[in-house]
Amino acid sequence: MEYKKKYSSLAFLFYSAGTFFVLLLLVLCSVTGCGRKGPPQVPKEVELIKITNISGEAREGEVELYWEIPKKKDKSAPLPGIKEFKIYRLPPNKEKVEGVSIAEAFNVIGSIEVKEIQDLSREIEYTDHNGFTREKWYHYVVAGFDREEQLIAISDTVDVYFSFEPGPPKNLRAEVKENYILLQWELPVLDIEGKPLKNLVGYNIYRKKIDQKAYMAINKILIKKERYVDMDLEKDVAYSYFIRAVDNHYPPWHESADSNIVEIENKNLVPPQAPRSLEAVGGMGKVSLSWERNVEPDLLGYRVYRSKTSGKDYELLNKELIREEYFDDTSAAKGLKYYYVVTAISSAKYANESSFSNEESGIAQ
Repeated sequence: MEYKKKYSSLAFLFYSAGTFFVLLLLVLCSVTGCGRKGPPQVPKEVELIKITNISGEAREGEVELYWEIPKKKDKSAPLPGIKEFKIYRLPPNKEKVEGVSIAEAFNVIGSIEVKEIQDLSREIEYTDHNGFTREKWYHYVVAGFDREEQLIAISDTVDVYFSFEPGPPKNLRAEVKENYILLQWELPVLDIEGKPLKNLVGYNIYRKKIDQKAYMAINKILIKKERYVDMDLEKDVAYSYFIRAVDNHYPPWHESADSNIVEIENKNLVPPQAPRSLEAVGGMGKVSLSWERNVEPDLLGYRVYRSKTSGKDYELLNKELIREEYFDDTSAAKGLKYYYVVTAISSAKYANESSFSNEESGIAQ
């Protein structure tokens, strides 16, 4: 399916304002006069109401149309006066018939009475089951009529490219990297009828947090390759993904069914930076340590390690995290040389301790 507004319905149906009422009469006589003797009455002066936000899509061998019922100028309530909506379709073989006006070519394919619509604040839906040819354009207009069967509202033209949806992408998988989640999948090769897929254009990626209900598309433009790097994520949060294949270039998208769903936790695998510029100064009954402050926003504090041997066998000195960038080792034996390193600790669920700082030594006096 592909939908776009190539021209307004007034231009499409009536060509120009100068011939508006003549061609309007043709439309009313040819497509709305069934079951009545003589043509329906046409008002001498008419200001047509615009039916807005109309769209269409091909899905599972049918075409779905959607539009909003016209509202009062203040948007407070549906506009009174519309009794019935009629749906018109222009078949592809009628679009370029020589000597026949487009107004004469449109056919009424269905109708919806307003009294049958339970919730007038919601979008109106109509399904066209009238048979389609694969890879053809179909053109629709929706019109509103009052109790006298006079035309009082009309939509823009909706152009729907009819095709069968692609098959869903296969074998979706996800992998956590240092700063992103990598998604990869296999392209579909068949449509839903099992025929070779001709017009695969791209993909849409849908995501939600595990504790959320609704999935949302996260790509602003179609993804062209069978891989996607998702960087807009919170650390240590679990996400759920699926993907749909798309065979048209413009929204509303003609999408496949969902791929398999994958769930993955965005583990924070990047530890804090190791503290820098550690210094050790021996003093009376202690060794005083200091270092530069870490700048990580999720920093919780520091751990201090000590050893009697340079480069190995370090033991943790502080049971509780140190919040400042200094520490006095008052347990150091006088006259004995000790070797010190410091690590930074973050609030990350995983990989929350940095590597060792530079090593420094000190002797308590």
